[in-house]
Amino acid sequence: MWLGIATAVTGVLFALARFVTVYWLRQLREAVLVAQHETAHNDQRLALLAERQGLQVARQRALVRRTDEMRSITERQYLRLAAMLPRSLVADLERCRTLHAEPAVRDLRLLQDLGLLARVNQALDPMSLLLLRAPADDEAAQSWLTGQLAGLANRQALSYRQAEDGVVVCSLPNPDSALAVLRSLSQGETGAGAARVAAAVHAGMLIPDEAGEVHRLLARSLLHARRLLEQAAPGTALVNRAAYRALSRRDGLEPYEPDPRLYRFTLVAAPPITAGEG
Repeated sequence: MWLGIATAVTGVLFALARFVTVYWLRQLREAVLVAQHETAHNDQRLALLAERQGLQVARQRALVRRTDEMRSITERQYLRLAAMLPRSLVADLERCRTLHAEPAVRDLRLLQDLGLLARVNQALDPMSLLLLRAPADDEAAQSWLTGQLAGLANRQALSYRQAEDGVVVCSLPNPDSALAVLRSLSQGETGAGAARVAAAVHAGMLIPDEAGEVHRLLARSLLHARRLLEQAAPGTALVNRAAYRALSRRDGLEPYEPDPRLYRFTLVAAPPITAGEG
């Protein structure tokens, strides 16, 4: 009897194992078919993308050739105009040449390595905006604020503008200057009018560059500097007008005759180093 029961149990287990095995084999076969279908579909997509990439590469090459042709034509026109125009206009022609020039990739990478944008943001960080607002229904307060700012503008070279909503916006180099303006408004015999004026000081300006446009703008400045370097003779340095105005000491600088917007600095020649010197 026990042998019959064991045989029956063994048969049931064998049938169950066979059913489970057949079921999993069927599932595995279906999974393989689905994977093969997806692989074929992905191969078709890859072939289509490769074809599109080939078209884009061919289009890019055509654009590069066209750009090279236009650069060659522009260079010939520049040389022709440089030969025809008076000498006093050659500098303006050079400026027009580099005004909308496309920066080279190497210059963009160079500026990124230098961290020039971070330096620009660091320089702009203390720049402050001072906002002043008098009540819209208080003409006396508005007149008082306008008169006070006009007086400060004459004494401290304050630059301000009034927006359409009546808010007065002042641009200042740092928060200390903004607080100096507020202190000036609250002092003196007419300082009582400041009690009717609301103000706000904001600093910490930041220039993001997700699209790389700021680096392109900075690269154009680098291109202008390269043009200056091409004009400078050995032993001299050329300084543009913006740099000249920002200098605290201008000794040694003299106007550059070919271009009145430039200044020349003569470099001091150092004695040559002989082989016996360290």
